[in-house]
Amino acid sequence: MAKKTLKKPPARRSRRSTGRQIRIAMVGAGGMAASVHYPSLRSFDDVDIVAVCEQSRDRLDSTC
Repeated sequence: MAKKTLKKPPARRSRRSTGRQIRIAMVGAGGMAASVHYPSLRSFDDVDIVAVCEQSRDRLDSTC
């Protein structure tokens, strides 16, 4: 049986600030979004979450 080797992905470049603000609109305000995605995005100085869309008004209110 032939063995297939995977190529290593290229090394990631360090994130450089462009001086521009990134505005993000998100769909969903469930558990993962509230506990992982939104806090992670909020940690960047140049990211601004400008909108969140969610079917459940209670979940939307508690997340935002």
